[in-house]
Amino acid sequence: MKYGYGAGMLPTASAVITDLIRLKRDNSSSAILSSKNYNLVNINDSQSKFYIRFFVINKSGYLAKITSKFAKYKINIEKIIQNPHITNLKKVPVVITTKKI
Repeated sequence: MKYGYGAGMLPTASAVITDLIRLKRDNSSSAILSSKNYNLVNINDSQSKFYIRFFVINKSGYLAKITSKFAKYKINIEKIIQNPHITNLKKVPVVITTKKI
């Protein structure tokens, strides 16, 4: 799995759309689409980590409300990232990554 800061929303979305258009136009030469042996996995039998980005009201207690929902559904948090330099906004970005669910 690759991870990191990334290029941002627009470049990433542009790359995804370009890949989808390329697959649609040239589906005969695509290794993914030309394979006849698909191994489908039931979504309930798979586990994944998740990256979730919130914009949270910048007051005490709001992050606790979010993390209590994770606890309620037994979702283990791997990391919480909040930029300590952003303090003058009403809502601040918070990133939560989960362990495999």
